Amino acid sequence: MARNCIAAGALLAMLAVIAGALGAHALEPLLDEQRRTWYDKAVFYHFIHSIGLIAIGCASPAIGPSRALLASAIAMALGILGFSGTLYLLALTPLRWMVSVTPIGGGAYILAWLLFAAAALRSGAS
Repeated sequence: MARNCIAAGALLAMLAVIAGALGAHALEPLLDEQRRTWYDKAVFYHFIHSIGLIAIGCASPAIGPSRALLASAIAMALGILGFSGTLYLLALTPLRWMVSVTPIGGGAYILAWLLFAAAALRSGAS
């Protein structure tokens, strides 16, 4: 699990950097203030939670096998898709109904961090 989380987190972080560069250069003239805010927030949360996946992978050997840790990694990835993904879509398309999906992704982020903490506390790792 550790290698997969680290690899997935690194690849997702790479995509966040690409998305940030795209937003700062190619998309800059195309986005109004609201769309720019959505896009920037998507990149920020995408990047932070990519690092979160890397942290889960790095912590995995110390915590040991854990359903909570695996669920945390899955929730982190789903949060990137559900929260950041819908914000990207809001910024780049006319699909305004996506705004109703965004909080579900935010909830996945919250759950991911809660599960990560629970896995660490249950492990007895020092």
